[in-house]
Amino acid sequence: MEAEERLRLQAHFLMMVIFLHGLTETQMVQAAHDLYGATITAKDKKRGRWFCILKVMRKFANPNRRVVAESYLLYSTRQVTDDIDGWTEQDLDSLWDLEERDLPTYVLHLAVNRPALFSRLVAEHSDRLQELFSPATNPVLAHFDAIMNGDLDPRQALREDAILEQQEHISQLERDLQEALALAQSEVAERDREIAELRAERDLLATRATEQEAFIRDELRKGLRAFSGQHILVVGGDPHANDYLAILEEIGADPEFIPAARVNLIDDRLAGSDGIIIVTTFISHKLANKATDIAKSRNIPFEYLNQKGLGAFTEAAKTLARRLHGGGEQKDADNSH
Repeated sequence: MEAEERLRLQAHFLMMVIFLHGLTETQMVQAAHDLYGATITAKDKKRGRWFCILKVMRKFANPNRRVVAESYLLYSTRQVTDDIDGWTEQDLDSLWDLEERDLPTYVLHLAVNRPALFSRLVAEHSDRLQELFSPATNPVLAHFDAIMNGDLDPRQALREDAILEQQEHISQLERDLQEALALAQSEVAERDREIAELRAERDLLATRATEQEAFIRDELRKGLRAFSGQHILVVGGDPHANDYLAILEEIGADPEFIPAARVNLIDDRLAGSDGIIIVTTFISHKLANKATDIAKSRNIPFEYLNQKGLGAFTEAAKTLARRLHGGGEQKDADNSH
């Protein structure tokens, strides 16, 4: 069989399959009979549409039936004839811009209506045509030679197609799995990078906190005369209570913390206390004044802290320590907040 004739028959063959697949069951049964002389029984229909099409394929080997069917297929797609009517050799490249399912139709129309241009197509694009009409890329054509030799057994072909379909399904699942795995690995790598960045940021913050703590302690050692066991009350500043107490313990005080919610207990706690630091940013104006009045009434030195930072607390502690050691007089600080 010459290359051009074989290509024309293969294009017709693929058009037939595409055409039959697009029909309803009733239309397919009628077309199978009218175009190819194939009788589709109720038993055939129970085996499925593909089995019915395989029976029609077996009739494709009959040249008389092919002529009738080809004329009908060309007529039903006659708009393609109008499309290629003005084509030249330069237009053949546009053939590959078409949808794959439309290519057999255009090839058949070129073979029938533009034979000279069809010959140029076969000569200049043989590699692409062989790929398009290869059983390796188009499994439907795996039956073509068997049909032309009259060897197609629909039942056997159905089993073979089922195996091929299952293998392709497995292959697709494997490809999907590989893609999903690659995506998951990429996401894990991205999360690992983010975790590494967060850990580095955490370590940097921890280093800075340690340096700040060391700096504050050094400042305390340099500029503050140590307490010698004096009982120092801290009122308010609940979020930084532990830090405040740690600073006072570092310089030798015996600290005690009174939460803002329990300032009403200050009168009892002041007994035996040597000094008081009032953190006004975390208690009300009324409670701050109460703590001040009690301290004044008992002649206990006190300091206001109008800021939240540890540095400000350190300065307040320095001032209070100097006062307790006779290095300064009690002043009424601005306790607005």
